[in-house]
Amino acid sequence: MPRIGVQLQASSFFDKLTAREQLETFAALYGVSRGDAADMLDVV
Repeated sequence: MPRIGVQLQASSFFDKLTAREQLETFAALYGVSRGDAADMLDVV
């Protein structure tokens, strides 16, 4: 199955987003559900 990667132009996080919003944004880019992203945030 073909895959495509995501390479942002900046290697920093978005200044105005919370940690949860950052995680949800990157999770969405990689097809990870919000629930799974929230579970990972709870781990840390």
